[in-house]
Amino acid sequence: MVGHMNVSFLRAIAYILEEHEGGESNLAADPGGRTRFGISETYFPAVWKMPGGPTLTAALEIYWNEFWVSIKADEIKHAALRNKLFDIAINMGPGRAGKMLQESLNILVKQTTPLKVDGQIGQVTLGVLNAYRNQRSIVFMLGALMVDRYRQNPNAATFLAGWLVRANWNGVA
Repeated sequence: MVGHMNVSFLRAIAYILEEHEGGESNLAADPGGRTRFGISETYFPAVWKMPGGPTLTAALEIYWNEFWVSIKADEIKHAALRNKLFDIAINMGPGRAGKMLQESLNILVKQTTPLKVDGQIGQVTLGVLNAYRNQRSIVFMLGALMVDRYRQNPNAATFLAGWLVRANWNGVA
């Protein structure tokens, strides 16, 4: 089932599963509820109805289809930036990842017309992103926006230390 997934995806998801999403948990403060391989019962109930719950193969399919493809990761030229955005999509949702990318580009790239911050990563956003020379600065700006978002979360007291590690990841897998 993973034959259609490319090396860039597999490298990124291997790191994310090892460092951020691996294992199984069921913490009361986690709005995702029971989680295995980072796949939560709240957001992906169908896979939890499978005998034994989510398998690694099922998790990889979800990560590929719901997150990698939805953020158009294969169209992002810079590997570390692609990985960082993928991680944000997994952690906060693809729409939030898209908005954070557009906010970052509006701050860093001086344009006549700012990008519309709608969370949709389309050809205009990708064009601005891939043309910008200092892509590492976008990675760091995304990390700063993650920290701001985490601080607003009511569960910050429980999860902030781990979230800060995630926010400070430079995207190199």
